[in-house]
Amino acid sequence: MSWKDKLHEASFRNVKFYFERTGGEIGRKIALHEYPGRDLPYAEDLGKVSHKIEIEIYVMGSDYMDYRDQLVKALESPGPGTFVHPYRGPLTVAVLSARGPIESTQQGGMARFNVTFVETDENRLPVSSTGTARAVKSISQTVITDAKADFAKKFAVSKKPSFITDAAAAIINDFLGKVESVVSMPFTLSNGVSGVMNQIGSIKNRITDLMYSPASLASSIFGLIDTAGALISLPSGLKHYDGLFNFGDDYPAVSGSTVSTGSTASSAPVTVNRKTQATNQLALTDLVKQSAAVTAASNISDVEFDSNVQAMSIRDTMSDLFDGLMDTASDTVYPSLWDLRGALIKDISVRGASSARLIAYTPKATLPALVVAHKIYDDAARADEIVTRNRIRHPGFVPGNVPMEIKLDA
Repeated sequence: MSWKDKLHEASFRNVKFYFERTGGEIGRKIALHEYPGRDLPYAEDLGKVSHKIEIEIYVMGSDYMDYRDQLVKALESPGPGTFVHPYRGPLTVAVLSARGPIESTQQGGMARFNVTFVETDENRLPVSSTGTARAVKSISQTVITDAKADFAKKFAVSKKPSFITDAAAAIINDFLGKVESVVSMPFTLSNGVSGVMNQIGSIKNRITDLMYSPASLASSIFGLIDTAGALISLPSGLKHYDGLFNFGDDYPAVSGSTVSTGSTASSAPVTVNRKTQATNQLALTDLVKQSAAVTAASNISDVEFDSNVQAMSIRDTMSDLFDGLMDTASDTVYPSLWDLRGALIKDISVRGASSARLIAYTPKATLPALVVAHKIYDDAARADEIVTRNRIRHPGFVPGNVPMEIKLDA
């Protein structure tokens, strides 16, 4: 078999063409370091050079203009494509540069192109948004551990007067009421509300026992907020966390304590028991706020933002929230809160920068969602996305002449 018999039919993105000659670039990437007083430089090897393929191609014939236009479209399409190299066979390449079409009256019925391809591959590195989201979840667990330890060290009712136990129980019941209000909102997933209510009932039945085991109480509070948070639809439901984010801010300072737990400090004489009551109050309110912030941060790392504007608004809200938490945080919790704040801001900024945008789209006639998805995305599998986003009653009937929201990928 001769070398001509081994040639492949050249094409790019399935558009066939003829070629005249092809070449490329091979070798190593070298960083040349020259130093004063040394005659010979040091050549640092940085690996192979990118394999560039230069090729002179043309289309011809009475219908060459059709092939010319197809080839222009193929060369201008985004992303890598398959190039069948006449000598090497199929390669995955990106278009580095292209010049053409070159046409003349001297060579009628022909269009020439000078193209430089570069061999490429799928990005096999972890996607940055995946890495930043994973970091948020990992640091969230550290905050939880630190906050539980801090609470267990501060909270105490053992061998204390009954009014201290009663005051702490009142705060816990207030917290349970706040969670119950949150999951009763229309933005929650109704099929999970019963589970939250069961947890609330269990904590109510065990309040006294839990208070005498601060570590268990902290775990119960974190667990309840985590379960409730899973039902909140983000980002639209973020504002409904406010009752937890601001929990206890309206509580008055405990009379007879030097511990400030409200907007004003008490001037009454200091007693040991009142100081314990105030410490418990601050420990409980801080624990609820930290639990809510960590839960929201972890769940936000799963959110697909509709726009960069939306992402930046959420970033600013969460940044302010963590700033407030760190103002009152102990030395035990402060470092991990700081780390989580930074990781969350980075995650939202990275993913928000590449977020999709929304546009208005109006079908000219009533059509099935599968047809609409195929028209818009060339992908019928995205029909459910259209139905869910626009609350369409029946996927077989997307109303015609009615504007709806369509998400375009970045």
